[in-house]
Amino acid sequence: MEAYYEPLFKLIEQWYPLDSTVKGQIVKSSGFRKIKRGDYLFQEGQDGSKLYFVVQGAFRVFILDADFKEHVVRFGFENRMVGDIRAFLYQTKSQLNAQAIENSIVLEVGAKQLKELFLNSESLSQFYKDFLEYELSLAQDRIINQLSKSAEERYIAFLGEYGAYNNRLPDRHIASFIGVTPEFFSKLKKKKLREFLDLA
Repeated sequence: MEAYYEPLFKLIEQWYPLDSTVKGQIVKSSGFRKIKRGDYLFQEGQDGSKLYFVVQGAFRVFILDADFKEHVVRFGFENRMVGDIRAFLYQTKSQLNAQAIENSIVLEVGAKQLKELFLNSESLSQFYKDFLEYELSLAQDRIINQLSKSAEERYIAFLGEYGAYNNRLPDRHIASFIGVTPEFFSKLKKKKLREFLDLA
């Protein structure tokens, strides 16, 4: 089981030191889950007071509008955090849904347990602050892109953030993320491919 925690430890230790005692406390205070492709990690209306670190696999995080149309908010891949940040911070019900795109493994920790860990590790506390700042910057970029950028510009921004995982995502989820229909995205994707191959 502890092998599942190594990716998280390596990620944190790129910036902050972690001793064996803190590592043991992290293992003791958290857990891991295996999520099958198509299953939900969490859903709207459920307890949102947990945060998840993706060890393996991929998730799409999305909302449903009044017409039950899905809108992908973000994706979660290895070494990324997944959760409803607002629900986690205020320990409320989730407004989001997270569904596994692939068979996945995540580590999970509750807000209460994480606060207790912070008391024993300045490194972990600082890493968490850095994570929140990063998530805030991503959220701002996402809002700006959706409100002021063209579909093509939003696709380019998507490739900038998730390009390394592009082939692991169904086109319909990418289309939802950039806010276009699957049909429009198919044409846009072909256009960008032709430009890349200098066939335009």
